[in-house]
Amino acid sequence: MQEIREAALADSLKADRDRFVLFDVREPEEFAVSRLSGAVRVDPEIDGKAFVKQHAAKLDGKTAVFYCSVGYRSSVLVDRLVEATGDTSRLVNLRGG
Repeated sequence: MQEIREAALADSLKADRDRFVLFDVREPEEFAVSRLSGAVRVDPEIDGKAFVKQHAAKLDGKTAVFYCSVGYRSSVLVDRLVEATGDTSRLVNLRGG
């Protein structure tokens, strides 16, 4: 699984925000308190195929960055998506949340 650190993500977003889609893999209560600008909240338990079906249009040609509080829930989802899609190049976990 690919990971990115916070500083590298911030630099990448400044350089080309349109190349990325951010997915917040936390509970609704956490998302309501704080989130990265433009992030889409997804259920941490979502099935890989259901995720792809629901978000396919957002993913087209973009790198998907997943995050949560500490990086565990998002890494589990990234692993689930890699297993479902075989894509290892455009699915990235924000290291440390």
